[in-house]
Amino acid sequence: MQNGPRMTITRTVRVKVIEISADGALLASDEQLPVSASGRLFTTLGGQRFEGEINVRRVDAGRFPVLHGVVIAPADVSDRAALDEFLRKAGA
Repeated sequence: MQNGPRMTITRTVRVKVIEISADGALLASDEQLPVSASGRLFTTLGGQRFEGEINVRRVDAGRFPVLHGVVIAPADVSDRAALDEFLRKAGA
């Protein structure tokens, strides 16, 4: 798999992070994932590695790429710190 944002459900799916907040994100993908699918998101935020548990809550399949609204729970305290620092620097 190439470097870059991706999420793993039962397989690896390449995604683009459109927006991210303290507890959720909007992800774009060429593939449509089902609502309630769970997995892990791997990316970098402001140059720091980030990993989080995700759960798909909404899907907008009426466009391409497909948009997925997900809830995020950082994997550990270092991932929470990376997300918080990224959001602070972004002014969120």
